[in-house]
Amino acid sequence: MNEEKLGFKENTEAFTQRTLEHDIPGLLPYLHTGARVLDVGCGSGNITIDVAIVVAPGAVVGVDVMEDRISRAIELASGRVVKNVSFELSDAHALRFPDNTFDVVYSHTVLHSLIDPLRALSEQRRVAKPGGWVIASGVRDWGFSTRYPGCHALDRIHEAWLRYNELLHRRYLSGQKIPGGHERQLGEFRYLDLHAARKCVSWFREAGLSDLQTEFTVEEFEFLGSEKNAPSLTLVPPRGEPGDPLWDVYRDMMAEGFVDEATIDQAAEEISAWYSNPDRFNLVGLLLVAGKA
Repeated sequence: MNEEKLGFKENTEAFTQRTLEHDIPGLLPYLHTGARVLDVGCGSGNITIDVAIVVAPGAVVGVDVMEDRISRAIELASGRVVKNVSFELSDAHALRFPDNTFDVVYSHTVLHSLIDPLRALSEQRRVAKPGGWVIASGVRDWGFSTRYPGCHALDRIHEAWLRYNELLHRRYLSGQKIPGGHERQLGEFRYLDLHAARKCVSWFREAGLSDLQTEFTVEEFEFLGSEKNAPSLTLVPPRGEPGDPLWDVYRDMMAEGFVDEATIDQAAEEISAWYSNPDRFNLVGLLLVAGKA
């Protein structure tokens, strides 16, 4: 089993030990010395700092909607003594930067977490220089996941999640209030689009990006010893942890009639059995798309 530590949960070793070379090698060909770069959804800043080292003396900015992530990124940059990088709070859908500011604008494992990825990409194209690159990497498509043994209740939950996400998106586009508010999107499980990768190329085209280049990879996502990350990897909250943020999502989903408690409990049992199976595996598709502004 590949023990690569991937996942969505905050404050995990995986989240704080990402690197440019390991996690986004596909970004390297688009970087050059002196480039101005924007990292949308920078998290704890590990990859952002690696990018700053590659493009120095070019300036790199990392933005995120979570204040604690920005604080950690600033601390990390200070500890690594990287001077050409800065971090600030910003919503991906309303970037504060002027038009034509950056040579490269990228996001990693972010696009599938946005309630309006098309609006976010349009903002990224706006702040990119003419001929500059807008890049989305690590865009996950749960529909391409291959899991053994199968988890049929979990599959039903994923189908319900898709319908719930579509409902939130319709409400958002019509101006209705949605849970959490769009300004918190990058920190909300509820906005995960489980079919983001298959939609990603069309989003880039609709945002006015051209010369599209794509790279699709399949990786073993769940790993030996990842039981502690099971909720974030499967999107099923543990019954014994009612404070888990996923429960807020499931309460909404149950209120809307998309899923019931029996299915959630059955899925939790399936996941427990899955982790107990020594022959288990789970493959997931990840997409990188780059387009010129």
